[in-house]
Amino acid sequence: MRLTNISLFLPLAIGSGAASADAFDELNQLAGKNVESAFATASLLSDNDVVKLGFFNFNPNDVIGTNNDALGSADATSLRSGIDQFNFPLNITSHRTADLKWRLGGRASYVNIEQELFLGDEVGDRGDELSDRVISLSLGGGVTYDINEHWQASADLNVAWMKYRSRIDYRTDVDQQIRDVFDGLLVNFDVEMLMLEPVASLKYSWQSFGADFSISGDFHYLHGFTLDNENPAHNVEPNEWYVIGSLNVSQPVTFFDVDGQSMKYRFSRVELSNLLAEQMGSGHYYEAEVGWVKQRDEDAYIKEYGVGVNFNYGSILKGGTLVLYYTF
Repeated sequence: MRLTNISLFLPLAIGSGAASADAFDELNQLAGKNVESAFATASLLSDNDVVKLGFFNFNPNDVIGTNNDALGSADATSLRSGIDQFNFPLNITSHRTADLKWRLGGRASYVNIEQELFLGDEVGDRGDELSDRVISLSLGGGVTYDINEHWQASADLNVAWMKYRSRIDYRTDVDQQIRDVFDGLLVNFDVEMLMLEPVASLKYSWQSFGADFSISGDFHYLHGFTLDNENPAHNVEPNEWYVIGSLNVSQPVTFFDVDGQSMKYRFSRVELSNLLAEQMGSGHYYEAEVGWVKQRDEDAYIKEYGVGVNFNYGSILKGGTLVLYYTF
């Protein structure tokens, strides 16, 4: 989504309103880049393996008494709290042979970012309220090949229809000239896109000390085509990628003598392409997570559920959050 502040475009908006051709062209280029960023970042935020956005956000520095800016900050906690994200995955069908597993599934995703800006000259108690929302419906399939008892290779292709909606409620004394330039270009517009996402994965698994361990690497490529928009500046084709390297540990536990429980631990490093790096504030960042999970029967609608805590280190969304787990 749009994690950067559109107030940075104010000088160009004033210049374009004054009939500066160079400023107008540059503003159109930035508007196109903003649309690219919105769709690519929404795809990133919809991947729970990359960014965890939970139901309670906090600054870890306030808990452990440190002052590490890469670990968390008040601004980052505020930004995380302004993001609403929900995924509804659906497993349509799967089929397994001796060494192969084929699957077909889908996902409905919703990401909304609320930001308070002060675009006017007079700063009051309430700023201009900006809302950037992307909804997406995706369908995809893939195959996993068991190379041997430790190694697995996977390939997937997902196709998503996405709609980006930008709205702003002007509550400060924003000059009408600036509003005329912003509206329909930087805010107050809708754009639809078809996003293709090929994914290649490699995983090594083993057991030790009564726990399941795995190391995995996943490469995601994002390529999109705009479908419906009213402004030529929004005709863009995102070409972005991100890579996840993870260590996962699952340790069976029996709290209160109840079977089917496990403690899960995850440590990940995420590498980002240039446009995603600009939005996330870094070309790479780290995530660490610990949680409790309860497994249910395979024929149950919700196959597992649980709760955990996640930490993001080094990105614009740095900080901690409590998360809920659910697998359909």
